[in-house]
Amino acid sequence: MALIFIAIFLKFSRDILYYSYYWQLKEYRFDRVLDFLHTKKGLKTFFSLSFLINFILILIFPLFIFIDKDIYIYLLLLFFFVGALKVLLELVTKRLKKPIFTLKSILLVGGVFAVEVSILTIFIIYNDFSYFLNLLSPILPSIGKGEHIMASAFYLLVLLIFIPFLVTLGVVILKPVTFLMKKRIINKAKAKIASMPDLKVIGITGSYGKTSTKEFLYTILNQKFKTAKTGEHINVDIGVAQEVLTKVKKDSEVFIVEMGAYKIGEIKSSCDIAKPQIGIITGINQQHLSLFGSQENIIKAKSELVKALPGDGTAILNFDNKFLAELKLKVKTLYYSLKKEKYCYASEIKILPDKLKFRVHLGKEAEDFSVNIQGKHNISNLLGCVIAAHEVGMSLTEINKACRQIKPLEKTLRTLKGVNDSVLIDDSYNANPDGVIEALKFMNVYEDYKKIFVFPGILELGKATKEAHIRVAKKAAEVCDYIFITATDFVKPIKEGLSDFPEENLIIETDQEKILKKLKKLLEKDKSVVLFESRGAEKVISSLKKDEANN
Repeated sequence: MALIFIAIFLKFSRDILYYSYYWQLKEYRFDRVLDFLHTKKGLKTFFSLSFLINFILILIFPLFIFIDKDIYIYLLLLFFFVGALKVLLELVTKRLKKPIFTLKSILLVGGVFAVEVSILTIFIIYNDFSYFLNLLSPILPSIGKGEHIMASAFYLLVLLIFIPFLVTLGVVILKPVTFLMKKRIINKAKAKIASMPDLKVIGITGSYGKTSTKEFLYTILNQKFKTAKTGEHINVDIGVAQEVLTKVKKDSEVFIVEMGAYKIGEIKSSCDIAKPQIGIITGINQQHLSLFGSQENIIKAKSELVKALPGDGTAILNFDNKFLAELKLKVKTLYYSLKKEKYCYASEIKILPDKLKFRVHLGKEAEDFSVNIQGKHNISNLLGCVIAAHEVGMSLTEINKACRQIKPLEKTLRTLKGVNDSVLIDDSYNANPDGVIEALKFMNVYEDYKKIFVFPGILELGKATKEAHIRVAKKAAEVCDYIFITATDFVKPIKEGLSDFPEENLIIETDQEKILKKLKKLLEKDKSVVLFESRGAEKVISSLKKDEANN
C-alpha cells in the first residue's frame, strides 16, 4: 500500500513541477502560453500522452463498474507505477522539468502541492472512502470492496487530470498578490535610482542581439568603471527593479539594463524604473510579432527606450536596420553600421573560425580590433558598445584593449569540439530570422566541411511565420549539405523554401534519440560542422560533447 501512495505522490508532484515549469518559461503570461498552445509542440507539452491516457481511463471508468473491476484497478496501478518510474528516471538523468525556485514559483508549486497533499491525506485517513462514495451513489448503488477502490481510483484520476488547470488557477490567484509585491519592489527601485544622480544608466533593446550587446558592453566598461548589469533572462520591469535593488551598489558608476517586451508599454515601464541616459537599439524585425500584433507595434515598443531618454540623452541606433534608419528622434542620435560610413563603422572585416578582425572608425579616429567571438553580426553589436563606452568616458584605445577580454557567450554562436573532430555551433539561446541567417552565413568559414543544420523553427512570428521560415530555408539550402527539421509546426514553409534542396538530405525528426543517432552517423565520415538553432537541442549537444570527451 505504501508503494502505491509513493507512486501516486511522485506522479502528482512531477506533473505540478512540469506545468509550473512551462508557466515560468512563458513568464506566467497568458498571451505567450496561448500562442505556444497554437503549436503542435505546445499542444503536446500541455496535453501529453500521459494526460491523454489519464483522460481515457476516466472515460472508460463506467464500463468497468459492471464488467471487471480488477482489470481496471490493474490498469490504474500500471499507469501510476510507470509514471513513478518515469519520474525516477528523469531525476537520475537530471531531465526532470521544474521551475527555478523564486518566491512566485514557490508560492505556485506550494499552493497546488498543498491541495494535492490535502486530498491524498483525506484518502489515507478515510480509507473506506465513504464520503466520496456517497457522491457516486447514483452509479454505485451497491457498495462493496471493489467499488471502494474504484471510487478512489476515479477521484485520483480526476484530480490528476486537473493539475494543469489547478496550476493555471494558481497563476490567476497569484496575480493580485504578485501585483502588490511588484508595485512595492518597483517603488523601492525607483527611489534608489533617484538617490544616485551620478549613476550612468544604459538601456539596451531590440528584436535581437540584446543579450550579446549587454554582455560585450559590460566586459568593456568593467575594465574602467564599477559596472552592474541585469542578469540572464531578466529584461522586464519587475526583473529590472529587483536587479536595481540587488546589483546596483552605492559605489556603482554604470548600470546596464537589458529591456525586453511582448507588448507596447513594457519597455516604457522598465525605463520609468531605471531612467536610462543612453539607449541602444540593436535592430527590429518580426520577432514576437504574434504577441505584438503588427510590425508597427514592434517599432513603437522598441522606440519607447529612446523616447524615454532625457533631453541631454544619447540614442545609439543600428543604421543597417531599415526601421531604425527611418526613426526620427529629438535627442542626440549616433548611428553605427557595417555598410555605410556613419559615426561608427567597421571596415577591413575578416571572419575567422575563432575570432573577428576588423577596423573600427569612430568619428575621426580608427583602430584595428581583434575579438574572440564569431559571426559578422556580432561586429554590429560591438559597434553599438563602442559608441556607448565612448559616451561614458572611454577612449577608443581603452575600448580596443577591453575588447580583448570578451569571450563567446553560452549558447550564442559558440563553437565546441564534437565527435570525430567535428565542430558544433551552439546558437540555441534564442532564435530570430535575422540571427539564424547570420549564423548560417558564419558556417561558410568552414570551407571544406560538411555542413549540417539542426532547426526546430521559430515561435511567436505570427503572420510573418511563413515568409520568415521560407527566407531562413533558402539561406540554409545555399549553405548546408544536410538539414534536420526537429519540430513539425513549420515543416510546410521550410520545405517551400527548400524546393531545390535534395530531398534525401532533408531529415524531419522530432525524437531526440533518433536525431542524435542520425547525426552521429553523418559525423562518422568527413569533417563536419553542425549548427544548432533555437532551444531544445541541449541533450543532443551534450551527448555529442560527451562522446568527444570519451574518444
